[in-house]
Amino acid sequence: MQSQNIPALIHRLWRHLSSRRRKQIFLLLMLMIMVSLVEIVSIGSILPFLAVLTTPDKVFNHKFAIPIIQWLNLSDPKDLLLPFTAAFCAAAVLSASVRLLLVWVQTKLSYSIGADIALNVYKRTLHQPYSIHIARNSSEIINGVYGKAFGMQTVVWGSSASREKALTDGHLCASHQAAFFEQCDVLSLHLRLTDATKGIVKNTDLSAMKTTSLLVNTSRAELIEPDALISGLNRGRPGLAAVDVYEVEPIMQGQALLRLENCICTPHIGYVEQEHYELLFGAAFDNVVRFIQGIPTNIVNPGALQNHR
Repeated sequence: MQSQNIPALIHRLWRHLSSRRRKQIFLLLMLMIMVSLVEIVSIGSILPFLAVLTTPDKVFNHKFAIPIIQWLNLSDPKDLLLPFTAAFCAAAVLSASVRLLLVWVQTKLSYSIGADIALNVYKRTLHQPYSIHIARNSSEIINGVYGKAFGMQTVVWGSSASREKALTDGHLCASHQAAFFEQCDVLSLHLRLTDATKGIVKNTDLSAMKTTSLLVNTSRAELIEPDALISGLNRGRPGLAAVDVYEVEPIMQGQALLRLENCICTPHIGYVEQEHYELLFGAAFDNVVRFIQGIPTNIVNPGALQNHR
């Protein structure tokens, strides 16, 4: 990726933020200033507290302490210990509380901004009619999401037709399958499961991967040779895997991948997002309503309606 200075990158990120997120960032800056002031107060409270512990007589006669002493109606220097201890503890608790609040706000805002950017990328690249996805090569979509957005170089390997299409689209193709697995830092599988692609990723392929590489499989578990991924992860090749699909679903608690520290597992939720669910459930509810109204649609087996009473 070409080197860019930090201000330019921040400016590009700022342009992609909504007005709501920009306001939240300004509020975060104000909170950071408030936290700094509270930190100053908490640190400043240490000196009076130590002074009361060591030389209460001097503190009792200090000109700045006299108004506080008169307000608290204290008559003995030893009586200073309790209020100053309470003040010091209150300052420490307040400082810790606002710091925790700052961490919570920073974390929540960073995740929200990341979700907004991811949703924008999804809408611009992946949120297309199914017919368009069928017509397009996977490399074109992947390069649009990762190559252009994150500066990653996209390399393709697949059938001869897929490689030709990728080259036509201006993408790089590996010289052969072994080189593909050897060179990739992040390798993502995008294949339909057919008789030809079942077990297409062999144990030898995974053994050729880097110890620092990441294998992502959101397509089908059967694309990888049985037990090859578990064996490879135990050997450290690949160094890390992210898996959303399994031979047996739903994933069982005894699944071996769940016990590996270098494997991130999700329960086949790669397709889950709000608009997709709204589309699916909307169509299902429409079918139910129209059936009740006596005008059923999307009937796969019309003959069954003849037996309907």
